[in-house]
Amino acid sequence: RFVGSMMWLAAPSSSSSRPATAFAGSVASQRPLVVASALPTPFLAPGSPIAAAAAGEGAGDVGSASSGLPAACWVLGSTALLLVGRRHRSTCNTSWRGGRCPPGARAASTARRASVAQQFRDLADEGIAEEAVEYSKVARRVDDLVICVTEIPEKGDILLPNVGDTVQFSGGTVGHCIALGDLSFAAALSDPEAACELGEGYRILPMSYRPLVARPEQGGLLVDQSGTPWNAESRQAAEDDTRSRVPWFQEMVGLIRRERINSPLHSGVMGLDAFVPIGRGQSMVMRMPPATSDDDFREFMAHIIEAQSGDTTEVIVAASSVVDGLKFQERLANCEATKRLTIVSGRGDKPRIGEAVLAMNAACALAEAARDDGKDALLIVDVEHLYRAYLVLTEVVAERELAERTSRALNEEIDEMSFEQGREMWKFLAHKNAATARRRTFLGCFLQRACRVCDERGGGSLTLLAFARLKDSNKIGSLELQAKLKNLQSMTLDETLKAKAIAKIEEQLANLPEGLGLTGVPDDFIEEVKAVTDGHVVFLDAAVASSDSGPQKPRWCLDVQESVARGITSHSVQNRPLDKLKSLFYKVFLMSREGDNSVIDIGDGSGRQLDSGPLLALLQQPAGDVLYPEDEAALLLLAMDDAVRGAAARPLADQALVLLTRAKVRGDDEEDSGRLTLECRTWAVESMRQQPQAKSLEELGESGLDSLCSTLDLRPLERKRVLAVASDGETVAVRADTEAEMQAKVEDPRARYTSLRERLAYLHQPEVAGELLEAIAEPMLTDTQLQQALDLLERTVNGEELNLSAA
Repeated sequence: RFVGSMMWLAAPSSSSSRPATAFAGSVASQRPLVVASALPTPFLAPGSPIAAAAAGEGAGDVGSASSGLPAACWVLGSTALLLVGRRHRSTCNTSWRGGRCPPGARAASTARRASVAQQFRDLADEGIAEEAVEYSKVARRVDDLVICVTEIPEKGDILLPNVGDTVQFSGGTVGHCIALGDLSFAAALSDPEAACELGEGYRILPMSYRPLVARPEQGGLLVDQSGTPWNAESRQAAEDDTRSRVPWFQEMVGLIRRERINSPLHSGVMGLDAFVPIGRGQSMVMRMPPATSDDDFREFMAHIIEAQSGDTTEVIVAASSVVDGLKFQERLANCEATKRLTIVSGRGDKPRIGEAVLAMNAACALAEAARDDGKDALLIVDVEHLYRAYLVLTEVVAERELAERTSRALNEEIDEMSFEQGREMWKFLAHKNAATARRRTFLGCFLQRACRVCDERGGGSLTLLAFARLKDSNKIGSLELQAKLKNLQSMTLDETLKAKAIAKIEEQLANLPEGLGLTGVPDDFIEEVKAVTDGHVVFLDAAVASSDSGPQKPRWCLDVQESVARGITSHSVQNRPLDKLKSLFYKVFLMSREGDNSVIDIGDGSGRQLDSGPLLALLQQPAGDVLYPEDEAALLLLAMDDAVRGAAARPLADQALVLLTRAKVRGDDEEDSGRLTLECRTWAVESMRQQPQAKSLEELGESGLDSLCSTLDLRPLERKRVLAVASDGETVAVRADTEAEMQAKVEDPRARYTSLRERLAYLHQPEVAGELLEAIAEPMLTDTQLQQALDLLERTVNGEELNLSAA
């Protein structure tokens, strides 16, 4: 085990010097052994199981598998020594020498560990462990989250646990430290319903109390923080099982064990895989718009999971409550990826702050265990629960002015400066930087666990996707309302006005949705999340916007200019087809556009121009429409073909739009107007495809006008007005006066994506390019073969191999 994972106690030995000799020999020959501390002998009661085990046969052996004690336990003189070893997958001494454990040795060692750990708990319950400190107490409790503060004593050190430590309060309730603040910490209770009164002291329990989560033996299960399934059949089978268990709050992987990210995580999202690729072992935050609902959250997460179908990635999702977990499980009922999916949820029907954070840590422990086994793991969480826990902690710190007391020495040094030297400015910057450092430390303890382990240690990876919904400034959550109500109750006001104000806030609290009353994460907190992750993806408001016809399916509408993956190269984290097609080059093109109607030089020296409309349409992919690498390559080629032809046909399309404007042919609403613009530009492309020399309506003649009216499906009166205006011959002249209006006309990108998706389905037909797409998906292709296949697909899309206009 690694340092601090478990404490092993050995009873005092007899007068024989054999144990001391054995210990000295182990130090010389067994390099992993390290003495951590020396404990006085009263910790062990004579005749206890530990003492009996130590006095048994083989107690002085050099950690043999058949010994009565674990391999890391030794006795020296009259002192019980605490020893720990390096992290290893087996506990017997054979594995330390590079061999393998004999059959049954690992199971026997696991049983011994459980027996000794239980004995130590019994000893701690009898009062042996450290007593609670008087100057440390509970300051606030919000549901199952407890905030404790530690006053600065005149003598002695400040007693604060580390993140992951287990604490026991004076009333006997146990909690787990999940966040640290100035002279304070936040602990999530093991039992949400347990009593914990204000003013109670606490004590820090040994590391042996650190909670464990059982690894599920099959996929598709919904489990609690301990790994116990929620459905009756699996729960009954898990009661007496011997599943392996891993602890929460493990130490982070050091830099020496990490490896460069060099393989992609396929998301099934065109906007991500083509423009903001995610590598295996990377952490990414997904900033969602304020209007994102819980159902939208599940749709986006489910899309990523469904994209792992046919892969070997282990997917772990953290849910805040059982109800949330069941909904997620139901959403993915028919997905192949559920065979490798585990959902870890809180234990209640309604979400609680502490339970949600503990579920996240348990899910992270399962993902880290899969990574350590050499597998690729994907962890999906919601940042909002971390924000809620930290919000309560910072409120207590602000109320008690703990930050000022912590930085007292720094303030005294700054106070020595004169006002002209910027004393107040430096004090403000010092406090702001200290607050930023605390938030980043809190977030980094969780979000920086994503990594890829070096091949010498298994080569596994842990990819973390953290979803964060931006806070709506017009909405107030339950925590803010409760704080506002508390402040109002303490104010001295007219009793009548005060009663009305209190009643209004209580009504707002009653009208909040069930659960935590979540309203999102503030932008400044999301910025701190961005700072500790490897990249971020920013969603546009249009991702969850509703149209005039009603609610729409959420879409992967990304802001490519604000979204970025840091510290990696495109070649290392993109799938091979998109890397060969240089999709990131077109991201730069989209970032440099002046508007959604832009036509810009492609910049490759060929003089070609691109219409941004088809490329922007790739960012209108609906959630649930999962694309595979060969689909993304074909869709990019289709969009590029439309972009090149659309730029060439833009003057003709603008003339047609001016003609329609003069004829008073316009859409009934914005959506209908976008559809009309798209159809007009599509007509212009097809007209130039049939008559490449035609550059204007006059050159197309009467047949061109008839085809325009037929394509737009104009009514008889509209057709008559269009022909009448066209006969005036002033269309081109009017265009110069209405150029600004033409720039304001934007095609409907959702309709454009639908058109591209239909043409992709046409390409999948066996007689068209179905076999070619299957060949591109073959991972055994060499780079030369893949490039040849992509060149052939590009010629097919461009119509050189066959005419796709019938699609």
